[in-house]
Parts: sequence; structure tokens; C-alpha cells
Amino acid sequence: MGTTFFVLALLQCALLFFLSRVGSRLDREERKPAPQRMHWPRTGLIVPAGGNHPRMREALESLLKQDYPALYPVIVTATADEPAAGIARELQARYPQLRHVVAGFAKGCGQKNHNSLKGVEAVEDEVELLAFCDSTHIAPRDFIRRLVAPVVDGEDFSTGYHKVVARDTGIVTMAYALCVQLMRYLQGISSFTQLWGGAMCFRLSAFR
Repeated sequence: MGTTFFVLALLQCALLFFLSRVGSRLDREERKPAPQRMHWPRTGLIVPAGGNHPRMREALESLLKQDYPALYPVIVTATADEPAAGIARELQARYPQLRHVVAGFAKGCGQKNHNSLKGVEAVEDEVELLAFCDSTHIAPRDFIRRLVAPVVDGEDFSTGYHKVVARDTGIVTMAYALCVQLMRYLQGISSFTQLWGGAMCFRLSAFR
């Protein structure tokens, strides 16, 4: 029994050391300037939205203010009269490049997936790449360039992950922040990487 606990403790220490190395690498990459290219492919930005999250308006506007030169943003809601649809129409008045698609209610799949597919239908004849983002996470101004760059460099898809900035030290807050950080670090290990629907980019051919 003692040997088992000793081996498990060693494995835990090895995992924590490995994750710390991954975390350091991710942090270094995050501090690098965003990639620069002479040409950026036409990219459809699909944002399924629903409800009335208190930061939704700010998050959506952060996506509409991206410094990506060939972005085709689409906000997709299930209905035309839900709160998220009202936010989309309000933003359209200030960002004329934005499209608002009303998807209708999903049948046979989740509403988010249904909304995403309807967003793809709206832009797939005009773009080379598809980027998908959540409607409630604040994006830095260079976020889309960072997300798209690996695909421009030859990958079929890329994925991101969100980071929690804790605003208090409550047990639930800290536990959530640590769990998300662990999953983010696991995303940095190729054998663990999974597409995260809150930030991913595909070549249109790969998506199809």
C-alpha cells in the first residue's frame, strides 16, 4: 500500500511539473506579438447567441472591433424577439458589416449547433475560413488573427481556450478558475487537445 501511494505521489509531481512547463510555454506564446501576414483569407465569424448575459453586448462588440481585415461577422439567434436578437440589431446600427441570422428552433441537435450551422449557410459562399466564437467572452483586439494564423500556415483547424480572471477569492471561484486553468494547460498537449466550441477555426473544406 505504501509503495502504491509513493508511486502515485511521484506521478502527481511529474504531472504538475509537466503542466507547469506547458503553462510557461503558453504564457510565452501569449506575450508574443500577433502574427503579421501580407494576406489574410476571407473569414466568416459565426457567433451563436442566446439569452441576455450581462457581458454579452461587451463581448460581441469586442469581436466586431477585431483588427482582422477580411472578417464577415454573423450573429445567430433562435428567434427575432429574444434579448440577444435585440443586442444584435443594436450593434448592426453601428457595425454595418454585421449580419443577423434568425435560425429558428433546433430539431434533433442542440440550439447552439443549429445556430452555428445556419450562420455557416449565410457566409459559406463568400469565405475561405470559418471561425466560431462564444457570445459571452471578451476577446482581445488581435484574437481572430491569432486564431486564424495556424490555419493560414497550413493546419486544417485551430482551437483556443478561455482563461478565467478571478475577481474574488471565494472557494467556488478559485476552484472554477483552477479547473479551467488545468483544462487550458491540457489543451497545450497535442495528445489531449480537443476542439473547443468557444473559439475554433476551420478551413471551409475541412469543415465540410
